[in-house]
Amino acid sequence: RIRPVVTAGLLGLGVLEFFSFVSGLGWGWVTTLGTPGTVRSWTAPTTGLAMLTTGIAHFAHLGLGLGGVLTVTRTLGLLVAGVVAVWLLFNSDRIGTLKALGITLLLFVLLGPVVQPWYLAWGLMLLAASYKGREHFWLLALSITGPFIGLPGGRALLADLVHSNPLLIAVAVAILGGVLIIPMGRWTQWSWPAKESEFASSLPSVSESA
Repeated sequence: RIRPVVTAGLLGLGVLEFFSFVSGLGWGWVTTLGTPGTVRSWTAPTTGLAMLTTGIAHFAHLGLGLGGVLTVTRTLGLLVAGVVAVWLLFNSDRIGTLKALGITLLLFVLLGPVVQPWYLAWGLMLLAASYKGREHFWLLALSITGPFIGLPGGRALLADLVHSNPLLIAVAVAILGGVLIIPMGRWTQWSWPAKESEFASSLPSVSESA
């Protein structure tokens, strides 16, 4: 397990070194990788936790700085993601390689400094090829709700909803509820066998097929 990871890492570094040299840009672009971390959004759990903590501290007149708390929560988030990723690596035979890798990518997104909707696609594409049984429900839930994270103009939309007709809001909620519930209903969550043995037992035997 360790050798392929090291090999893939060395190959990746080799490719990056080659194109950095050919383009003439060098490795200066690495410093810009921290740019997304300047975004402070509630959609990232680690960032939201820091904002909540400093908000409570400010209310209690404790005087905690947001920058310091962000450093702690974001570091802990990446540390947890790294530890779980190592555990998934050593249990990938039992969990499944694609599934373990997909969960790892999602963990680094959700526990990272900022969460954008398209970041979720990294792990969802792998999970889509490795789901089993009722996991299909959660895959659909993330796929449906993910695009609405960081919705542009979300604050203005909420302000408009406050002053809208309650009846129209109820109709809209009913329609959206149907959009969410119908594709995640019985035919996706419970109709898929939870275990391979159940799926195998549902297949016709060779004699029956003959």
